[in-house]
Amino acid sequence: MSGREPWPKNELVRIGSPEMPMAERVTRYRANVMAIHEAGHVVPSVMADTLDVTEIEA
Repeated sequence: MSGREPWPKNELVRIGSPEMPMAERVTRYRANVMAIHEAGHVVPSVMADTLDVTEIEA
């Protein structure tokens, strides 16, 4: 292994459905970005690699 932790699939949470309040979806998204970084991985290109709320909501 290259010194990376395994992909943190057990730490990732579902972002939620459109009915979920935006604040909760942003909180979950940010938690996922942090878990991915803490495991030493790069955030997938389909996700914004940011903790900025305005960028996540866009």
